[in-house]
Amino acid sequence: MSETPVVGTTVQPIIELQDLKVWFPVHGGVFARHIADVKAVDGISLRVEEGETLGVVGESGCGKSTLGKAVMGLVPVTSGSIQFHSVSGEVVELTKLSRREYRPYRSEIQMVYQDPYSSLNPRLSVEEIVDEPLRVHHRSMSREQRRIRVDELLERVGLRKEQAERYPHEFSGGQRQRIGIARALATRPRLIIADEPVSALDVSIQAQVINLMQELQRDLGLTLIFIAHDISVVQHVADRMAVMYLGNLVEVGTTEQIFDNPSHPYTRALLSAIPRPDPELERVGRIMLEGDVPSPMDKPSGCGFRSRCPIAQPSCAEQIPPMESIDEGHEVACPYQDRYQQLLEDRQK
Repeated sequence: MSETPVVGTTVQPIIELQDLKVWFPVHGGVFARHIADVKAVDGISLRVEEGETLGVVGESGCGKSTLGKAVMGLVPVTSGSIQFHSVSGEVVELTKLSRREYRPYRSEIQMVYQDPYSSLNPRLSVEEIVDEPLRVHHRSMSREQRRIRVDELLERVGLRKEQAERYPHEFSGGQRQRIGIARALATRPRLIIADEPVSALDVSIQAQVINLMQELQRDLGLTLIFIAHDISVVQHVADRMAVMYLGNLVEVGTTEQIFDNPSHPYTRALLSAIPRPDPELERVGRIMLEGDVPSPMDKPSGCGFRSRCPIAQPSCAEQIPPMESIDEGHEVACPYQDRYQQLLEDRQK
C-alpha cells in the first residue's frame, strides 16, 4: 500500500507519524483462530510541530485514544513509523524500541489520562504519586530535591504543598486531574498527550482545567496533543485540528480553517451538532447522520464514512480517499468536498 503524504509543512516537528496502523487481532472458534482485526488506527500520517497544540477530535471509538497510546508506547504498533525528534537533536524511531529502550524518551513524552479516579494509585499519597516519575527518570536527585520539586509542581497546578500528604480519595475530580497534570510535568516533558482530560469532569470544572493546561503550555513551551470527542472544547485549546473517523484522518487544518471552512461531510456534521446558546434559534443547515458508526472490525470498503455520508458516490467504495490540500495547511480526504452543496441538492430532489 502506498504511504499517505505527511500532513503539515513547517520544518520543526517534534513527532511525525507515517502510515501508522494499530490493529488488534480477534480470535474465535474452538481453536481460537485469527478471524479478523479491529483496525483502531488504519494508516495515519501526521506531524506535530514543536510548541503547538494539536486537537484530535472524533466520535467515541474512532481511534483517538489508541493513537495517543501508540505514541506513548502503551500499545503495539502493527506497521508504520513514529519518529520523535528528541531534545538531543536525534530522530528516534519509537516503533522499533523495546520497553527498556523507550524509557529514556518517556521523560520527554508524558500523558494525562481521561479518568482522574482510576489513573491515580489510591494506595499512594499525592507526594508519592508525583514523586514516582522523578525517582524513575531522575535518579541523581536527592530525596530533598524531589520533595521540593513536588511542592513546586503542586503549587504550579493550583494545589497547596500541604496537600501532598493526602490520598486521592480526599480530592474532588478536578483536583485529581490537577494531580495527574502535576505528575505528567514532573520530568519536564516536551510533549504531553492529554487523552480526554476533561470529559469525566463537571462542566463547571472543565473550563478551569482547560485554562490551566493552556497556561502551562504557554509558560513552559510545551507541545500538546489534546484528544477529545467534543469539538467545541478543542476549539478553545488547539492551534490545529485533526478530525478522525473510524481509524482514519478525514480533515486537518488550523482551528480557524476547520471552523470557518469545514470541508469534509463528517466535519460539517460534527460542527452542526454543537449546541447553540439560544434554544429558540432555528437549526439552519443541521446535518443529521443516519445509522451508527460501523465496527472497526468490519469497516466499509473505500471511504469508511460512505455508509453515513449525505453525498456518497459509487466511487467512494473503491478506495480510501487520500488527503488532498485545499488551502495552505488545510487538507481533506474527500474528492467531492468542492461539490458538496450541489451533490446534496441533487440527492434531496
